[in-house]
Amino acid sequence: MSSEIEQGPLNDNSTFIAYLEEGTNPGNPNEQLFVINNTFANDASSGTFISPAPGASPVVIKNNIFSGPGTITNQASAVQSNNFSGNAGFVNAAGYDYHLTSGSSAINAGADPGSNGTFFLSSVFQYVHPACAEGRTLVGTIDIGAYEFNGGTGIAPANGTCSTATGPLVTLSSSSLVFASQQINTTSLGQALTITNTGNASLSVSNIAASGDFTQTNNCSTVAAGASCTITVKFVPTVVGKRTGTITVADSAPGSPHSVSLTGTGSSAPTSDFSVTATSGSATISAGQTASFTLNLASSGGFNQTVALTCGGAPTSSTCTVSPTSVSMASGSGTAQVNFQTTARGAAAPESTSKWENPARPEWLGLMLLLVFLLVVLTQRKRFRGLRFVAVSALLLAIGCGSTGSQSNTTQTGLGTPAGTYNLTITGTAGSQAHTTNLTVVVN
Repeated sequence: MSSEIEQGPLNDNSTFIAYLEEGTNPGNPNEQLFVINNTFANDASSGTFISPAPGASPVVIKNNIFSGPGTITNQASAVQSNNFSGNAGFVNAAGYDYHLTSGSSAINAGADPGSNGTFFLSSVFQYVHPACAEGRTLVGTIDIGAYEFNGGTGIAPANGTCSTATGPLVTLSSSSLVFASQQINTTSLGQALTITNTGNASLSVSNIAASGDFTQTNNCSTVAAGASCTITVKFVPTVVGKRTGTITVADSAPGSPHSVSLTGTGSSAPTSDFSVTATSGSATISAGQTASFTLNLASSGGFNQTVALTCGGAPTSSTCTVSPTSVSMASGSGTAQVNFQTTARGAAAPESTSKWENPARPEWLGLMLLLVFLLVVLTQRKRFRGLRFVAVSALLLAIGCGSTGSQSNTTQTGLGTPAGTYNLTITGTAGSQAHTTNLTVVVN
């Protein structure tokens, strides 16, 4: 079973566990000590957590948390692995609640302790205050310390007699939430507060309220034994300076209402902002091709607005588009794609030119005979003098008809995106805040 072992500041004996101080006993042939998955808390200024007597078999020390000052053991031959020294992130150490918070470094940091050849060393129960136990189930990789995060079953051992094991029990992921500086009359990003029912009966949550310059939303109503629900808390400062508040949870578990303190600082100047950068800032392409870039957007100081994106600087016969055209920063980051499309330089609309067609065609034979006749008439001064005018007119008409034969040829060259180096400007805008990043494209 996993245990909590705490030593107060006024204790005269600085050693937590002294082993074989009275010597060996023939009635106990196996004298090896296994210290597995416990949480030690030392409130004194110094001490030794595990002190075997000289000559004792090597102590096996695995998956333990040692909080506070002191030496883990004075035995040089002790077998140690996956232990944690320091503050592992407890729910409320001052209130003697050594359950792990959601961000604890001890979560999933342990290792299977194996067996001693006769029985397995993994803990199957964990402590329930003030004097009971509940089943401990593995969630992911085994956690370091006396508690498996969200791994309590709420079910006491079969032979347990403690009355406190019956009913719902509340474990909060944190006893306080601290928010970064936030511009007044703006809303911060949310912080999660988890309620876990570590009892063995359903937990009824009747009311959750936030006070001060804080708001909350939640999915808590009825929480089954071993299950959890989440409260999302946001900071909305109304004045400059330090702001405090409280989350209060009214429920059916002992100790209700449960509370968590809230702290933040209101600022008059904008403290939240965003940035726009490109994974790669340049590209070389040929006319007719497309250059693509990935934009990375990141927020700071709790910035959670929507950023509008535009592209400028595209040359003739090209386009620059951004997709999507706006990115929500509610999650603190986002991406977008920039496409710079060029136009190929090649054939355009045809231009017509004329040339004479091949005269060796059947319809030209009659025209040639007519021209011969007219020439004869024109050479006679007296006999066909009246026909000269008609002959001249017919000759001109024949020449005009001959000039109508032509054909069209394509001779004009089309225009595309001109060759050159182009600077594209990507602009991100959110209210009065704007940031740009430049992209360079070489078009061959």
